[in-house]
Amino acid sequence: ASLADLAENDLIRDVSDVIGWLQTLLTNDEHPVLPYYAILCLHNLIVADELDFDVVVKVLNKKLCNIAEVRQLPDLVREAIALLLGDGDAVDGGPHSPQVGAAIRALMELAYDSNPLVRRNVFESLHKYSFSALGVDEEDVKATVESAASDETKTIDSRYSEMRSLIISGLRE
Repeated sequence: ASLADLAENDLIRDVSDVIGWLQTLLTNDEHPVLPYYAILCLHNLIVADELDFDVVVKVLNKKLCNIAEVRQLPDLVREAIALLLGDGDAVDGGPHSPQVGAAIRALMELAYDSNPLVRRNVFESLHKYSFSALGVDEEDVKATVESAASDETKTIDSRYSEMRSLIISGLRE
């Protein structure tokens, strides 16, 4: 936990001093809290630009599990993984790496998780990605939102008319 706190406060100056410890913590199968804090530490080091997202995903694939099989991990570890997987969007809309693609696929898989904390982190992480990285056409999203808004307005207008008619007919009686 203290390594994660140090990374969160950007107090780790030489990442090479802690990377060995983190790799050891990632492989601990007995206590899920240890990989959880190791993953949080890695997440904080990525956010602080001390580590590269693609390198971290490669390490996770080797030390923890294949990112595509993340659903087999304990709840606590999935919670941290879901947070970390949101750290990899391409800069300035450029092309994304295979690790980013794998992260997005894993997040999509975790979106159906039964743990609400995992799902919250998944949605928070997916929110960080650009439409391009998610493979979504921005214009289609805008058109869908506008269409839904106009349908909702029609529904509200029709409900208002129905309620108004009901009230007027009730007053007449």
